[in-house]
Amino acid sequence: MLARSQHIPNIARSPRTVLHTCCDLSGPVLDECRNTNGALHVTQHYHEAIADPEVDAICLATTERLRLPLISAAAEAGKPVYCEKPVAATLEEMYEVQRVVRKAGIPFCAGHNRRSSPAMVDARSLRQHAPLREAPRSSRPHPRFPGRTGRRSRTPRTPPCPRHCRWRGGTWRGRVLPDLSARPSSIGAS
Repeated sequence: MLARSQHIPNIARSPRTVLHTCCDLSGPVLDECRNTNGALHVTQHYHEAIADPEVDAICLATTERLRLPLISAAAEAGKPVYCEKPVAATLEEMYEVQRVVRKAGIPFCAGHNRRSSPAMVDARSLRQHAPLREAPRSSRPHPRFPGRTGRRSRTPRTPPCPRHCRWRGGTWRGRVLPDLSARPSSIGAS
C-alpha cells in the first residue's frame, strides 16, 4: 500500500527520476503502475527488474519477510537500495542484511517515509524559525543509568541489550536494530 500511495507516485512526479519498472505479483497493481503512474515496464519477476541495466536503483516496499532475498539480489547486481522500514523481521535477518550490504558496498537507505512528507518538511521549517525550549536537566544521578545526570528522554541513547530487543520486538525508538552503519547512508551517497 505504501508503495502505491507514496513511493510510486512520488517517483513518477519527480523531475529527477524515471519510473522505469514496477514489480508486483498482482496484475491489476501492475496495470495501475503503467496506466496511472506511467511506468515504462512492469513485471511479476523481481530478477528481471533488478537485472535490467537501465534500472539504476531499487525502491523496496514489500513485506519484511521477503526483503532479504530482494536486497541480496540487488546487492549482487550492485544496485543501490531504498528500503522502507522495517528492514527485517528479526535481528538475525537484520545482521544478514547488514553483512550483504557491506560486502557489496552498495548505498543503502532504510526509509522513514513520513520524514520527507510535506507536513514534516513544514513542521521542520516552523521549528527552525521558533525553536522549542530545551527540556530542563537535573543534577541528580539518573536512577537506571549510573554516571548520567538529568535526562532529556526516558530512554538511553545507546541501544539496549539483545534480550530487551527480543522483548520489544527488535525495535528501538522506532528503528530496527542495528542501524546499518554508524553514519547515515542514502542512495547516491558514496
